[in-house]
Amino acid sequence: MDDGMKRELAQFLCAAKIQEPRTKSQHNREQWRQSLLRRLDPLWDIREKIDKYVAENGARCLICGSSSIEGNAVEIDCGQALQNISCLDCHSSWTDVYVLSNADEIDVPSDVASG
Repeated sequence: MDDGMKRELAQFLCAAKIQEPRTKSQHNREQWRQSLLRRLDPLWDIREKIDKYVAENGARCLICGSSSIEGNAVEIDCGQALQNISCLDCHSSWTDVYVLSNADEIDVPSDVASG
């Protein structure tokens, strides 16, 4: 589990007010773990869908898999860009996050380059 997923899990647990029981009973701890896993299933499911969506370069809806998706204007700010995306079939929506990874085709005027 990478650091990002650990942060997401911690935020989820905090938001859901899930705390490990204080009891020492192994049975109660196992019940707690099973309850936690049931609550986390939707989180892991959406994480897997997001990972697949990113691996496929955002070509299909991350919920239903349809190729009928559209994006609004891209908003750019400080090394990242955001774009609201929606699926025309299942009507889900989400925000794509683009991160600056490189600069290319750099054109430097000769008077700047020489001095």
